[in-house]
Amino acid sequence: MDPIVTWLEQFGLLAVFLHVGAQQLGLPVPAYPVLILTGALSVDGHYSPAVLMLTAVTACLLADTLWYLAGQRYGAQVLRTVPHFAVTRLLRAPDRAIFTRWGVRSLVVAKFIPGFAS
Repeated sequence: MDPIVTWLEQFGLLAVFLHVGAQQLGLPVPAYPVLILTGALSVDGHYSPAVLMLTAVTACLLADTLWYLAGQRYGAQVLRTVPHFAVTRLLRAPDRAIFTRWGVRSLVVAKFIPGFAS
C-alpha cells in the first residue's frame, strides 16, 4: 500500500487539522490533497465523515480566530504586514484577473471558492 495512504490511515485527522489550519493561517501548505484522501478513506470506514468535517471546520475556525485576535491586538501592524504578503502572492496567482475585476468584494466569497482564498 502507498506509504502516504498508510500514514493517513494512522494520522489522518491530525493531518487534516494541521494542513487545513496551516493553510488558513496563510502558509503554502496543500490541504486539498489531504482532505480528498482522508475523504476517500472515510468511505472505506477509516473515519467518520462527520468527524472529518468537524476536524476541518475546527481548524478553520481556530485559524480565523487567531487572525481576528491578531487584528484586534495588533491591528495597524497586521494591516501593514499582511497586504505585502497577500499582494506578493496575488501577483503570482492565476485568479489575479478575478480579484482585479471584483476587487474587495471577491474576498467575501473567497473562502467558498477552492484555491481563490490564497
